[in-house]
Amino acid sequence: MITPRTGQTYRDALAAPHQAYTRFEVWRGTSKIEDMNPLDRSAVRVDSAPVYTGGSVRATLNSRVTRQLSMTVPDYLYPFKATDLLNPYGTELRGFRGLRYGDGSTEEFPIFVGPIIDVRPSGGGSATLSASDRAYLVAGNGFPTPQRAGVGSLVLDEFERVVLDALPSATFGTSDALTEVVPELSYDQDRGQALDQLAKTASAFWYDLADGSFVLRRVPWTQPQVATFVLKDASDGTPGTVQTAFPQRSAQGIYSRVTVTSESPDGGPPTYFTADDVDPTSPTYIGGPFGIRSATVRTTTAANQGQVKETAETLLRRARALTEPWQVTCVPDGSLELGDAFTLLYKGYSVVQVVAGLTMPLETTGNMTIDGRSLVPGEFSV
Repeated sequence: MITPRTGQTYRDALAAPHQAYTRFEVWRGTSKIEDMNPLDRSAVRVDSAPVYTGGSVRATLNSRVTRQLSMTVPDYLYPFKATDLLNPYGTELRGFRGLRYGDGSTEEFPIFVGPIIDVRPSGGGSATLSASDRAYLVAGNGFPTPQRAGVGSLVLDEFERVVLDALPSATFGTSDALTEVVPELSYDQDRGQALDQLAKTASAFWYDLADGSFVLRRVPWTQPQVATFVLKDASDGTPGTVQTAFPQRSAQGIYSRVTVTSESPDGGPPTYFTADDVDPTSPTYIGGPFGIRSATVRTTTAANQGQVKETAETLLRRARALTEPWQVTCVPDGSLELGDAFTLLYKGYSVVQVVAGLTMPLETTGNMTIDGRSLVPGEFSV
């Protein structure tokens, strides 16, 4: 979570009638070219700036390109010339969402940074613009030739090296303090796959934050977390920002047994480990009515038995986290970031969730949705 400058005042304002705004900036290289404001004129405006009429930012934690932007603009902004304002040849959008307090001051947060990918006429006097976060630039800049990883170096150092090699202007946020070292790995031309392999070695995700900086962090719902804020409805008689919330019920992608095997780079026998859900209180307890539903995963990123074991247990925790994911519809909050842990209070329910995905509207009158994942502590055994 991005800490609001005004602390609890910001959260109280979200739960009360307030004046929200969004705005975007158009950049090329290190220079801002233009401002963009919503058609409803609710932004901190530059009156001559071009407008957008709708759209959203979709962010998903387990996606290689984390943030996708869809924006509707008047068709006069369609880039008929390759040099027009919204051309997709090196033009970047930077988006913000905030609110204006009664004294005229504002509080805003970044919600998107990334290049325009395409713009298409959509009829009715409109065009649709699509943009992706900066991970698109990294994943799209493949290695010119296959290469060997920096074996023995810290995974975090290798992650930053591989990113900077593709995008020298990349910046980095606060990653987790990872101590894992790079196993025997080689990269083909696919840089995104190389970063996926590194992240898997540390049971982590690599992704782009809303401000455009890169991080490498542990899979959050498989680690101890402290909820840093509360999202609540108004059922207790006090103001809240949550309109609806419900747990999503599905058995797809859920397993009670995960086996991970790792091929030895020197041609020796493979290493393997099987993790079972042996918690009798779990809905996927292997000895209960859910039964044995197994998955086998082959990897080349685990260098020893300990890493194979950790990978198997992490994958099983990911599966168990799917038994209690909540979807929340609430007032848009630009301070939220993927991986944040929060307490959800809704109609008497109290659960701790991690933000696994969110959809942020560009209109000031819409709601945002949050895809939560439950925390899954506990041990697993063979």
